[in-house]
Amino acid sequence: IIIDPLPSAERTPNPYMRMQSAPSNGEAMNERLQAMIEALMWVEYMLEEARNRPDGVERVLREVREAMDDIKRGVAVDFRARLRSFY
Repeated sequence: IIIDPLPSAERTPNPYMRMQSAPSNGEAMNERLQAMIEALMWVEYMLEEARNRPDGVERVLREVREAMDDIKRGVAVDFRARLRSFY
């Protein structure tokens, strides 16, 4: 989920949204590495958009924390499903 902390009228186009993994030696980029790069680019984009806003950093922090909470909830649900598969 990619959430922009700014209203759509204040948003500039995100050049990273269309980024595709560059092949390395004929192979696709490792999925985990790609996910890490995408996450960092998402944070970078939000910081750039929030740079001149008085509440910009707080908004970005809130978005990052909410994204982390979403991931934690998803992992917790997946973990329970994995546990059930053992019995």
